[in-house]
Amino acid sequence: MIKKIISLTLSTVLIFGITSAAAACNKPSVRDGNFSGKLNVGGYSMYIEVEGKRQHGLPTVVFENGNGDSHEIWDKVAPEIAKKTRVVTYDRIGIGQSDSPDRSKVNYTAAGEVQRLHTLLKKAGVNGPIVLVAHSIGGLYAREYKYLYPDQLKGIVFIDSAVEYQESNAFPELDNETILAMIAAGLSGGTGIPYELSANDLINTYKQIDTAQATDPLRNLPIEVLSGGNHGAPENFEVILAEGQAYIASLSNLSIHKTDPNNGHYLHQDNPSFVIDGINELLARLKSANHNR
Repeated sequence: MIKKIISLTLSTVLIFGITSAAAACNKPSVRDGNFSGKLNVGGYSMYIEVEGKRQHGLPTVVFENGNGDSHEIWDKVAPEIAKKTRVVTYDRIGIGQSDSPDRSKVNYTAAGEVQRLHTLLKKAGVNGPIVLVAHSIGGLYAREYKYLYPDQLKGIVFIDSAVEYQESNAFPELDNETILAMIAAGLSGGTGIPYELSANDLINTYKQIDTAQATDPLRNLPIEVLSGGNHGAPENFEVILAEGQAYIASLSNLSIHKTDPNNGHYLHQDNPSFVIDGINELLARLKSANHNR
């Protein structure tokens, strides 16, 4: 019984800090844009939408979804940003309108996801500097992107980002094997969380982030950290989640950290203006920095 309670509590941490329940509707919607459709990446079709026109001095804004979410999750935010620069939304392999190949044939770790995104952008003709707007597990992917392609990524907006080893922080008395088993239970459908990455994928992603973080890749990168302050979780877990967000902000000397005290994990759904303002603030900072060079 105690293990069951801990497992359910861990699932709460997973839901709010590591994974995302699919909040977008199932009905596909293709917005007007420069391009919308599927492109071949590594033998599989990936869905992408490119909208708006890149303005002088502004990078392309690429939206990185949380676990299990499709590109539609950004429908309250992306069109507003597209009014001032080019934006990209897409579906990762296994999600939305992209192919869902056999899991054994695809690398679902952060490095695998980032390499596919990089290839997808090139095939879509999205070259030059980008900003990543990254939700939940997407925050880990954004950090890996900066490590693998440092010259292309000019800034990151983290939206209630996942933090590596957050489960261990929540349950320091448990060994990694037990935590791994609980993560597997939380990711395999018992909680209704979409099955995009496995427990082993997550652990390998953490190892990749460890390698990346050893190089301190975000230290001089402009970032915005947008955090939810009310996830409906027990108070002690809200504290753990808040500490994780503060950690993300500490990774850069050029970070701005803002918290919405009234909303939780899905800020882009529940308070889109908060997210839009954060993205616009980062774009303004980047434009100002370019002008001052």
